[in-house]
Amino acid sequence: MTPNPATMTVQECIAFAMNAKGWRAIVGQGASKWERGSTSDGTYEIIWTHPFQPTLDSAASAMPSGWRLHAMVWSNADQSYTLMARKMRGDVLLGRVQIDAYTDDGFMGEPLKDELLARWRLVVACMLAEKESP
Repeated sequence: MTPNPATMTVQECIAFAMNAKGWRAIVGQGASKWERGSTSDGTYEIIWTHPFQPTLDSAASAMPSGWRLHAMVWSNADQSYTLMARKMRGDVLLGRVQIDAYTDDGFMGEPLKDELLARWRLVVACMLAEKESP
């Protein structure tokens, strides 16, 4: 089942991003580490710190390749954020996503007052759009 970024928490977004980027937790002997890699060529990467933190910088680093934050708008009317990202190749628009307090059917959801949550939801939305694009 495809996750809905509009209902995800920061921690759920981080877990989704870790999985999408191929990270998995390895726990043992009182220590935790994270690894990702390819068993086909025998290479892998191991780190001892969590790959993604609940920070704005970490959300920015988790954005899929080619996707960039295009606009961030704060609405005084409903006290919420609207964030838009797009993927471009030269002058050609390859993809666009938007995260805000509106659902796909136009009804107002909970106002998105937390920039950190908005940024992580945008990461998930971009990753999902990336999977759907040709």
